Amino acid sequence: MKSATALIGTMTTPDAEAPPDPREVNREVNRAIAFVCGTIAAFTVLLAIPSYFVAGGRFALGVLVGGAIGLANFLFLGRIGKALTGSRRGAAFWGGMYFVKIALLFGGLYLLFTTGVLHVYGLLVGLSALVPGIVVGGLLATPKGPTSPR
Repeated sequence: MKSATALIGTMTTPDAEAPPDPREVNREVNRAIAFVCGTIAAFTVLLAIPSYFVAGGRFALGVLVGGAIGLANFLFLGRIGKALTGSRRGAAFWGGMYFVKIALLFGGLYLLFTTGVLHVYGLLVGLSALVPGIVVGGLLATPKGPTSPR
């Protein structure tokens, strides 16, 4: 006959999962961000190529510049989000950088819209590449975890 401690040791109890390693989580987040950035760039190019043939080079250049501005804004917002949700060190600096980014973004877009250097609608089409890029990239970059039977 087995002792009570031997029986307890052989019983299968659901193990509480250990918390994930922060470095591994950070690596997964960085991989997902890089993948989303790639899909944003791909959608920008996919919009720029037909734009060149349909509306001309100035329109296609506007699409490319709009996509680049949107991508840079996405990366910068991601950096600000990491700083503000992480430790308190540097949060005030990055909070201030957010307002600098807004001023530069709005000022730069105002100059691009008013000078006529780029086609305004092309710029807007390029900025709109963010939406499908983030959605598709986010869906495809989601880590696939083990499924648990219910």
